[in-house]
This record gives sequence, structure tokens and C-alpha cells, in this order.
Amino acid sequence: MVDWRHDSVLELPFEDRSIHFAVDHGCFHHIDQDNRERYASELARVLVPGARFLLSGGRHSGGAATYAVDQPAIDAAFAPRFTRGVIVPYVAHSDAGTMEANLVLLERR
Repeated sequence: MVDWRHDSVLELPFEDRSIHFAVDHGCFHHIDQDNRERYASELARVLVPGARFLLSGGRHSGGAATYAVDQPAIDAAFAPRFTRGVIVPYVAHSDAGTMEANLVLLERR
């Protein structure tokens, strides 16, 4: 069953260890440095061990309050609780234009 939600990533409305797969397509790059560990901790709380998390976000910091989703940022936020897969660079397309982005699959330890 798929249950699409739109809630705060810093206070997810799910029970501990109740989610088997999660996707973030462009949220993490709007989370400032002070809240990234909280984001990862909250995600780890709701994911079952072995759950997968697909993370996609802009490669560079810049306008529109975006913060880089690159290897140092991913490792800093997720390394204690997740195993990181290969980071795959790609170009994201939207109505607003294009953005250099990264895609990575993480697994909850």
C-alpha cells in the first residue's frame, strides 16, 4: 500500500519503525544546516531497520534557500543511522528550468 503524505519532515506523524520506504524529491536541499541532523533522526525513527530511502536534491547551495545535497552533507546528516549507496549526479528539469542534482539510495541500519 502507498500512503502519500505532506507533513513536516521534522515531526513526522508516524509510529516508530512503521515505514518501509521513503522518498525525498527536493525537500532536503531546503533544510538548513541546523536542522539536517534532526531531519535524519526523525526519518530514522520512523523507518524499519533495512528500509530504503531515496534522496534527491540540488548539488549546490544557492538561491531560493537551497543547501547542497552532496557527499559531505549526506554523510554528515545520515552516516550514523544509514548506509549510503552511490551518489548519482543528474540534471533535474522543471517548469522553472534545470538544476544540477544528486540522487542517492540510503538504507536504514
